[in-house]
Amino acid sequence: MLVRQGRLEFVNGGWSMHDEACTHHDDMMNNMMVGHEFIVREFGEWARPHVGWHIDPFGHSNANPRLFAEMGFDSWFFARIDFEDKAERMANQSMQWVWKPFAQSLGDQVSIFTHCMPDHYHQPEQFRYDETNFGTDPVVTDPSLTTFNADEKMANLRAYILDDATHFRTNRLMIPWGDDFNYSNAHLTFANLENTINYFNQKYDDITLLYSTPSEYVAALKAQDIKWPVRYDDMFPYADQSEDYWTGYFTSRADAKKQDRQTQANFHASAKLSAQKLLQKGVSDDTVQSVLDMKHTMMNALGIMQHHDAITGTAKQAVANNYAQILDSAVEQNNTLYASLIAEKAAQAGLAETLDWKACSLTSTSPVDCGKMAVGQTWLVTAHNPSTVKQELLRFVADPTLTYTVYAMKGQTWEEVPSDKLCYTGTLDDASGTKQDTCELFVKAEVLPHD
Repeated sequence: MLVRQGRLEFVNGGWSMHDEACTHHDDMMNNMMVGHEFIVREFGEWARPHVGWHIDPFGHSNANPRLFAEMGFDSWFFARIDFEDKAERMANQSMQWVWKPFAQSLGDQVSIFTHCMPDHYHQPEQFRYDETNFGTDPVVTDPSLTTFNADEKMANLRAYILDDATHFRTNRLMIPWGDDFNYSNAHLTFANLENTINYFNQKYDDITLLYSTPSEYVAALKAQDIKWPVRYDDMFPYADQSEDYWTGYFTSRADAKKQDRQTQANFHASAKLSAQKLLQKGVSDDTVQSVLDMKHTMMNALGIMQHHDAITGTAKQAVANNYAQILDSAVEQNNTLYASLIAEKAAQAGLAETLDWKACSLTSTSPVDCGKMAVGQTWLVTAHNPSTVKQELLRFVADPTLTYTVYAMKGQTWEEVPSDKLCYTGTLDDASGTKQDTCELFVKAEVLPHD
């Protein structure tokens, strides 16, 4: 009811508030898609967000406003902006603008209204109420009490609003009311906010406080017919003060970034086979449901990983470990379905239907998830090429102690193909300084697109 009446509004609506620097554009789109699918499924089409809310990512790309504009958002809000850019914008009243990303190629086809919050994304300091102790006294409106403070607090809030107004071109101002980890006891916040709004509006007649939603706020701005500045370029790198440039996260926790890309590749490769399976005549309802369930499992994991404190590597270690576990678990589950689809493809190529295919990560010289190859042992390997480009060179992790002879199936026969094992010695990344040989096996074999 609150959503349908417009009194409660979902903003952004992604599975997470994704980062804009380290994410792949495909993951960004999937993150928003799975989040919006959930909102529409649970609350109805009228609940679909129309406002972007990226208040915490560490800088902003051109790709993100383009994504938001093309998915139907008419505006978006954020808080983090380079400190020098912010100072200039506050001085010339350009904290709100129309962003036209990739204008050289797109021209005026894509644009979105942009609002940058002047005081980060929390309410004024003297009005921060929650279980977390901010040292803020409640609003006391009864003048007979010795703790009466409403006049002083309202005067301070009025001064805050008047200062805020000097940085904008309109007399409609938005003051966010909340922060990280707030509303654990929402009653404290709303009770004091009610007192603040009622007392302030009784005391002053030149400023009116009211509850609003981002959409209502943007509608009020549009009604004023103001000419807004225009921006075309991105907002990287982000610095919040002199010599504090937030650029380390572009490369920090590189293994986590690699794991994200590998998970994405696993998902897309298996999804192509899944789509082919679902298009087959007579596919069972159980098979359809298993494919859809696995799609959700993978998109859930990848959506979480796009968070601006996940793929960036800025989370605490225990949280980073949890992100890695979520991705690993999703891929492990997906590989069961993936292997069954590969088995069908292999059978169509003439291999025995009884073969038990397993997915190996092959991230070390000993692929423990598929067992270690022994002398004289034969391994049967399938190479799935989900891309649109023919692949002619395959690479595998190899055992330093073994030699290999490689055959490729051509038609119904096996033919030996050129291969070469290359090894190098590296030092383990620990205090031991242990040397370890790492080998890779390169195989010249043709794998056609979608084969």
